Amino acid sequence: GGDLNVLPFMTDSLHHRYLASRQRRGIVEADMVFLTNPNGSFCKEALRRLRLTRTAYMPLPVDADRFRPLPEVEVKRARDQYDSECIFFHPPRQIWTESSAAWERKGNDRVFRAFARFLRDTKRQAQLIAVKHGPDLQASQRLVQDLGIEQWVLWIPPQQRHELIRFYNLSDAVIDQFVLGDYGGCAFEAWACGKPVLIYLES
Repeated sequence: GGDLNVLPFMTDSLHHRYLASRQRRGIVEADMVFLTNPNGSFCKEALRRLRLTRTAYMPLPVDADRFRPLPEVEVKRARDQYDSECIFFHPPRQIWTESSAAWERKGNDRVFRAFARFLRDTKRQAQLIAVKHGPDLQASQRLVQDLGIEQWVLWIPPQQRHELIRFYNLSDAVIDQFVLGDYGGCAFEAWACGKPVLIYLES
């Protein structure tokens, strides 16, 4: 994340330059640097700039006792709240416009455009559940309106961990990000709940 891709290279103020130098020193002098997202282009570029070779992959931890498939009767009860034959869950923050840093962007606009095309091409009764959170929330809501898909997009507030488990389970697929080229925590959580994840991966 930003502790490898951003912090070591900050130059916008004297304070940030000092923090960046300390961060670079800590990373470069470490006996081993563990990477949770080693495949994305941002991570690869940071490794090149820092000339790091002592690295190892460490998957993001997931509590498999909590994040797991729920009983079918619970899933059916949760899905019955929605008049849809197909439910997608999109939990990332809304952050995709040019005003945000490239490494932070989730590509949410691509999700909404693809969902609009899915509705048009398949004529299926579908629902996209998205989290009402992030600096580009209003831009996302405007896009949804412009695409004419407001009635098929449900905005929910940020969820506690136990609530996320329910949304993972009631969905047919979980939609992650489409910019970074790697996966984050929500992909592992969805997989632990037995759900397929739509995501952009570079390798």
